[in-house]
Amino acid sequence: MNNSFNVTRYSELIEKETALANKKKSLFYENRSEYLELLNYQASVEQQITYNRKNDYFLLINKYLNQLITPSEFRIEFLKMEKQDGTKAKKILQDFQQLSFFSLVENLEEFSNLMGQISDLCLEVRELGYGEGLSKDEFHHSVNNLYLQLKKSFED
Repeated sequence: MNNSFNVTRYSELIEKETALANKKKSLFYENRSEYLELLNYQASVEQQITYNRKNDYFLLINKYLNQLITPSEFRIEFLKMEKQDGTKAKKILQDFQQLSFFSLVENLEEFSNLMGQISDLCLEVRELGYGEGLSKDEFHHSVNNLYLQLKKSFED
């Protein structure tokens, strides 16, 4: 089941944020709950875009787990895909017409949490065995565990 994006409420929050910014104030300081609500709307769009590309992410993870690409290649490509999703989300968030047709899957938060954990792992792995962070084996094992959870819950 999908939920529609609440464009009306999002628009109200953007207007409040803009009006406060024009007065050299911040929604963050004036109304923290509304600020967090606005951030939640913005994050949900990026999360949905990532979800819409889940098969691309699954393919990339699968390539890595089957040693068709190196850990470094995987990390670079995964983080690059995330950045692309963020860029696309920013464009969509500025297009209220497009947002009016935007829908969010029901279990988006769970999906996003698992994908976020993989993203965090990509930033924690040790290069060349130096320094603190995950070893390549720990990284592989952790990505594999998260991938199994993703496939179990989200594979079509």
